[in-house]
Amino acid sequence: MSEGVLWLVRSAPAAGREAGYHRWYDEVHLPEVLAIPGVRSARRYESGDEFLAVYVLDSPEVAAEVGRRMRSGELAGSDAVEPRGSELWTPR
Repeated sequence: MSEGVLWLVRSAPAAGREAGYHRWYDEVHLPEVLAIPGVRSARRYESGDEFLAVYVLDSPEVAAEVGRRMRSGELAGSDAVEPRGSELWTPR
């Protein structure tokens, strides 16, 4: 099995919506994303008021599929989340 790729996604709670942000991520988003074939694992880290989710994926195409599902509404979004950007890291 290959090393996989890392998908690093930064986000933050919308002002005054911290509880909703954590509830959505832990109870809705994480289970939905982990159910997608090719998503191996996910872990979220905190730094001040910002969070970094590190997803281990089989390939860059899996990140594209997650993004497609988010845009299409197949994965539940939340207005409690302020996206801050993402990066895809592949092994060298």
